[in-house]
Amino acid sequence: MHLLLSLMLTMCFTTATAKKQKEALIAFDSLSIDVGTVYMDSPVHTYKIPYKNIGKSPLVISKVETSCECTLVDFSSASLKTEKSDTLTVHLDMSPFKVRGPFLKEITVFSNSSEGDVELIFKGYLDYERKKDE
Repeated sequence: MHLLLSLMLTMCFTTATAKKQKEALIAFDSLSIDVGTVYMDSPVHTYKIPYKNIGKSPLVISKVETSCECTLVDFSSASLKTEKSDTLTVHLDMSPFKVRGPFLKEITVFSNSSEGDVELIFKGYLDYERKKDE
């Protein structure tokens, strides 16, 4: 009886491990992106955030959510083959904000990655218009 139970548990663990090794896995260079100083007089700031599928199966991003309507993300929902890279294009519109100071925006990437959803932190400093010599 114990032998049968041990055998069944071993088979379940081996199957789960083998399945996990064949899944997609998304990787970013960093989960925290510091964009530095952003100016109110510039309408929209655009940033490219590279990512790579380091898993063993195709990666599919199903949706991306942001913590603020001022942040929009363009992404491909096409299947990304293993060891291939792509980019998220982040558009940051700080024009509605009139108070200078530090800011933090969250971007959540939903995909079939074996590690689950990924949260990216976008941070920087909002300042008044750019000085003439910059």
